[in-house]
Amino acid sequence: MLYERSLGGEKEKNDYTPFFFRLCNAEEKKELEDLLEKRPQIRVFDTMWAQLKELVKSQKPSITLTMEEIEHDIYAHLNGLNMIEYGVWV
Repeated sequence: MLYERSLGGEKEKNDYTPFFFRLCNAEEKKELEDLLEKRPQIRVFDTMWAQLKELVKSQKPSITLTMEEIEHDIYAHLNGLNMIEYGVWV
C-alpha cells in the first residue's frame, strides 16, 4: 500500500512542474513578466531579504550582528546586484 501511494507510481492529477526564472537573464525575466501579465491571479511572495539575512547570520554564527551589520553584509554579498535579479524565482 505504501508503494502505491508513493511517487514511485503514476503521477497524480494534481502534480505540477515548477518553472524557474533567473531575472539576470533577459529572456527568463521577460517570460516571468509575460506569465504574471497573463495570469493576474498569481501572487508573488518575495522572501529574498529574509533568506539573505539568515545567510549572512549563518556565516558568522559566533557573533550577534546588529541590523546595520546584517544590511552591510547583505549588500556586500549582493556585490552590486539588484536584489530582484539575484537568485532564482520559482
